Formats: sequence, structure tokens, C-alpha cells
Amino acid sequence: MKSTTLMKAGLGAMLAFGIAAAPLALPPAQAEQNSAPANPTTTAALAPTGALPAAVTAQTHVIINEAYLNGGSAGASYKNKFVELYNPTDADVSLDGWSLQYRSGTGLAAPSNVAPLGGTIKSKGYFLVNGGSNGANGRDLPATDYTGTTINPAAGAGTVVLSDQAAKLPADLPTGSVVGRAGIVDLLGYGTSNTFETAPSTAAGVTTSLNRTDAADSDSNSADFTRDAPTPTGTQGGDAPPPTAASPAARS
Repeated sequence: MKSTTLMKAGLGAMLAFGIAAAPLALPPAQAEQNSAPANPTTTAALAPTGALPAAVTAQTHVIINEAYLNGGSAGASYKNKFVELYNPTDADVSLDGWSLQYRSGTGLAAPSNVAPLGGTIKSKGYFLVNGGSNGANGRDLPATDYTGTTINPAAGAGTVVLSDQAAKLPADLPTGSVVGRAGIVDLLGYGTSNTFETAPSTAAGVTTSLNRTDAADSDSNSADFTRDAPTPTGTQGGDAPPPTAASPAARS
């Protein structure tokens, strides 16, 4: 489980080694399709607008890697909420025309927040999107890669969507498990959210964020995300975990 910036820095190397040492087994039909040499380097090849494969893994597309949802609250680690993206693929990916969107945990309409993205997320690299704030408590985020209209996810429940389209997703975004839907590259439902991948992850707290474990994407938010200290990281680097309060024994 990722808990420090140092671990993040080594994640790309570990993933690369793991992929080289133990390539994924492909079904015969897919193996035949992939028999010709290919090295996709475009956004369309890596995350096309359209239905993604039902069993898509983190090695094939950009993922929502971490979400901190209590920025600025009393006792918060950071003043602002954030969503961290990670690119586990072997090619740089353009985020031009993409967006990060948010719908409330009980929402039935189109997402209420849309943050248009742009720029490039490097292979094995991070991209940090700043969010709204509940107050003035906590540290400033490290350098972010997005400074436009912020998304403002609720702490207890909600759905964050990484989309390969700039336009707001339609109001027909279904409830329940959403996997392999057109326009959605990755989706995180948490708490008591009505929209998720297989099952929602737990909610986080003022000193914890939702962290994807080892960049794994099993299409289950509940299985892929756990609570840990927030470690926001973008293209310009990141932060060490915020200091924790000393124990009574240490203070005495």
C-alpha cells in the first residue's frame, strides 16, 4: 500500500519490472489481435472514447490513484482537496480534451462539477488536480497541474469520474456498478455513493485519503482503494506525508 512519496517514486520502476517479468496472459482471441507489433502512443489508443474492455487493468489506461476529500476541515492535513492521477502505461498520454467530473453520492442527474484537463501525463508519472476547500486548516498542496475551476467532492460519499471527453457526462450515468462505459476512463465511488465500480470504497477522514494499492485496477473500488496518509504528487513532485502528532509518551 502506498503511504509515502518515496514509495510513489519507486512505483513506476516496480511496475515496469513486474510487467516485464510476468506479462499478462491473454485469451487466444486477444493474443491473435495483438500478434502484430504495436506500440500505441496516442491518447485514442490508450483510452479511446468508447467502451473500455470489461476487464481493463491499470496497465492500459490512466487511473485515479488517490483522492483527498476533507481539505480545509478542522484537523485537516491539507487546505485543499485533491485528486491525483497516475499513468502506469509505457507511453505519455495527452489529457487535452479530458475532464475530471464529480457527482454527489445520491445524485441522479449529470455531474455537478467538471474540471477540464489539459497537458501531458508522462509514462509512470503523476498529475495533480487541486479541489475545493472546507476552510483554512492544513498545509498548502505541493505544485498542482491544474488551477482552473475546481471540483469539490463531499467527504462522506460521492463519485469522481475521469473522462476522455471535455463535455459534462449526460444525466443517464447509471447508478450501481459502472464498468466499461463510453466516455469513462476511470471511476471512483466512495462511502455510500450510488455509483461505483463493483462496490464503493470506504470514505476517508481529515488525515487520510483514498489510496489505490500498487496502482492495481480490478474494477472494484472497494478492493482497490484503502485509507492512508495523503501524499499528493504531480508532475513537479510531491510531499512527504504530513507529520503526525507525537504520542503522550513522546511529549512527556
